[in-house]
Amino acid sequence: MMGVEPVGIEGVPVLCTSSRSIGAVVVAVLSWPLAMAAAAEDPPRRPSREVCRLLDDPEVRPLMDAVLNHLLPACGREHELGLIAQSPAAEANTEETNGLDVLVNDPGGDSGVSQTQSETSLALDELTGTLCAGYNDSFHRVQGQGVIGFSRSMDGGLSFTDQGALDPESDGDPSLVWRRADGHFYYSTLADGGVGLWRSSDDCQTFTLVGPVHRGTSDDKEMMTVDNVDSSPYFGRLYVVWTDFGAGGIRAAASGDGGETWSSPVQVSPPNTSVQGAWPVVAPDGDLFVAWTRFASGRMSIHAARSSDGGRTFRQLAPATIDQVRPEDPAATSACARSALNGRIRYAPFPQLAVGPDGVLHVVYSYDPDGAGTGDTVDVFYRRSTDRGESWGRETRLNNDQTLTDQFFPTLAVGASNVVSASWYDRRLDPANLLIDHYRRLSQDGGLTWGENERVSDASTPVYLDPAMATCYHSDYDTHLQDPARALVQWSDDRNLHAGHNDPDVFMDPQPLSDDFLVVPEPWTAAVCAPDDGRYTIAVQQFEDFAEPVALDVEGLPPGTSAVFSVNPVVPPGSSELAVAGTASPGAGRYPLTVSGSSSPTALVHVANITLDVFDVSPPPPILAEPPDGASGVDVRATLRWSAAQQAVTYLVEIATDASFGNVVYSATTADTSHRLNQPLEPEHTYHWRVRGANVCGDGAWPASWSFTTRSVPPLLLVDDDDNQPDVRPAYESALAALGRAWDVWDTDNSDIEPTAADLALYRAVVWFSGDEYGGAAGAGAEGEGAVAAWLDAGAACIMISGQDILWDRGVTPLLEGYFGIAAVEDDTRHATVSGMGSVFGGLGPYALDYPFYNYSDTLTPGDGTEVAFTGDQGVAAVTRAATGYRTAFLAFPLEAVAAEEDRRQVLERFLEACAELFADGFESGNTAAWSATVP
Repeated sequence: MMGVEPVGIEGVPVLCTSSRSIGAVVVAVLSWPLAMAAAAEDPPRRPSREVCRLLDDPEVRPLMDAVLNHLLPACGREHELGLIAQSPAAEANTEETNGLDVLVNDPGGDSGVSQTQSETSLALDELTGTLCAGYNDSFHRVQGQGVIGFSRSMDGGLSFTDQGALDPESDGDPSLVWRRADGHFYYSTLADGGVGLWRSSDDCQTFTLVGPVHRGTSDDKEMMTVDNVDSSPYFGRLYVVWTDFGAGGIRAAASGDGGETWSSPVQVSPPNTSVQGAWPVVAPDGDLFVAWTRFASGRMSIHAARSSDGGRTFRQLAPATIDQVRPEDPAATSACARSALNGRIRYAPFPQLAVGPDGVLHVVYSYDPDGAGTGDTVDVFYRRSTDRGESWGRETRLNNDQTLTDQFFPTLAVGASNVVSASWYDRRLDPANLLIDHYRRLSQDGGLTWGENERVSDASTPVYLDPAMATCYHSDYDTHLQDPARALVQWSDDRNLHAGHNDPDVFMDPQPLSDDFLVVPEPWTAAVCAPDDGRYTIAVQQFEDFAEPVALDVEGLPPGTSAVFSVNPVVPPGSSELAVAGTASPGAGRYPLTVSGSSSPTALVHVANITLDVFDVSPPPPILAEPPDGASGVDVRATLRWSAAQQAVTYLVEIATDASFGNVVYSATTADTSHRLNQPLEPEHTYHWRVRGANVCGDGAWPASWSFTTRSVPPLLLVDDDDNQPDVRPAYESALAALGRAWDVWDTDNSDIEPTAADLALYRAVVWFSGDEYGGAAGAGAEGEGAVAAWLDAGAACIMISGQDILWDRGVTPLLEGYFGIAAVEDDTRHATVSGMGSVFGGLGPYALDYPFYNYSDTLTPGDGTEVAFTGDQGVAAVTRAATGYRTAFLAFPLEAVAAEEDRRQVLERFLEACAELFADGFESGNTAAWSATVP
């Protein structure tokens, strides 16, 4: 049996969202090994015992954040919220510093002891200038309106209007983005153990529920980002990452249509329950980066991964820091029963990522710098990577105080001017290490050098712990961003007194990126073919009405080159065209340059680091490597490999049926030195392939082509669409082996990376099973359904689908209605026995079903022209349909619940025999008159 690797096609696979409300999933059980349940046992109507037991796992519970607000009540342990005695009210030390702190929420409507607004998110509409601020809001929770609030600013953050609660479904961990593709704000939060999405089409005045991103029972700390780069291949794509304690690890989903449909979850981190705090960001080229924290025995590391295919797959990157001491104050940690800082603030040191316009990757994080129980408990640090996370530069300690006080919860932003701004909570002004301020620091040269620490907040505030929130909760993160002129710093503190206690509220203080001017190039990297000139536009941006002339200069020019500015000096705001001539002299290579601007008479200097990529020839022919010349038995979706060609930036791959390449049947462009075909070739055919490099100088020469012959393909494809918890594929393979059948396997890896119509065209029959998969990926996604429909329309096709939660996840889709004949479904009726019926399965059984997981099987209503295939003790359990050129069958119970291999063999044999009869109707003889279409 030959295996078929799961390979995606261009574009993200999508998953149709259900019409069920998010709240319906409180009773769901997913992403957890459930092989202990018997068919007679009623499924739990709350999170499973295994999920609830995570609350007692000393390794897992300390990593849980907002999910506790869902799990504790859902598991009957709401009494464990709060638990820490509140501090008496205390006056804050207030003093205006670097700008006025602006209230983001309106505390006037709060009442009672639960009125915390904290843990912030922020998004900017780049077209209207509207700021949309999100935050946790415990007052709304007490009122039964959810845990999320939001506010709106029309004047760049100088004032805000509190817009109230988001939605009763919202459950904490706010994450806001603005999507350029449609001009809407999007708001993601936890929702009843899973992740939900809301949209504002009126510029942050109101939000409406779009639907679930993922249905879970133990999802936590979701974060969202969006691709807003017009030139990106994934422009407009939304990405959400989160921690799934049930599945173990960081997961991601993507949507290309504004959240209407989502890809199935993809594993980002290696499976592990000791990870938390994922933070995503999209680079200018469309690559998606995610960073998170890995915990182990009082230590911590910051890990990262990159996706270059729109969130379908992820590659692990170099850790930003390894094996550091986890920040913990011993007394606070003991009181909170988890890692905590002084003041009993629970603390998990999560990272934040940003990518500059020059493609440099930036990260901030925190750890204990000098060992547990001594010296500093926590400081904040920064690193940058110029090679897309393959390695990291030197570490910079951002807080430059000389005290042993805490600095924690760092935030990060990089704007179009390549200024890097970071902020954090800071206790340096309080020798007792309790009162909290907010500080910031700027790098005006892309993270190479940093300015001084600056106090942002106007108050040193005490700590108030909300009794309605999880024990020791005092925020988990904040978000700030940049507009063209300012860093929009946002945080929460407890300075205000309300109802006899300190009142946590959200504040913003827009901070200028400069006091005078900045030098901003476009592009940041110029590629030239020698002897052409490298050309840049150098903008001199103005701040605070600064109007002194700025003299421009370039340093680091390669030998033999010269630079000319079209205008010099430049009076801000203004610009100059920079031409770098003589590029034939230094030879090919990457040359870093520094453009500086010096004002007169104040002699202020700002710099920008740009890159000149010089090419002097088109690339030589690459050396082909795999498959070897003349290879046979090559997969129909072959993986081609070759050596790197000098100066090549991209490669063009061609496959032809003839050595002269007069009939090219496949071509693709890639920046890598390998390529897996995104569509299959014909089996048992001989092909010729070649690769050439290209750069700005032009296309390189082709090498001598190589040839290979593709393997034979069996008539049957087994689509493994389960979640491997448990892995049910052996139940099918053992039965097929007993039948003497050959088959291929397409493993979706619990995603919607599914066979295309071209892949399916290689096979006559498909058996598709989803096992215990539930919560999004059971059955075919939108692209997969389209592929199945096209394959069936082409004729000579048979497909059996087996899965108890496909209809729950997908609903009665056009494919299931029109091709499988399902008119309606009653979910979760739980068949205990089934008996074969009709022309295909009549006489089989009755089979007593023994489910290897919880029984959520369904009852079907057949449509017109549809035959009942199996009846169960709860009604119709399966249907089959024969049409011109194809046959289908849908089992609303899992075939693997038929415990005896001999019985499963009979079911598969009956279906495949019915298919063979269909094929024999003129197909084998070549008389295709009865068929609606023919395929080669």
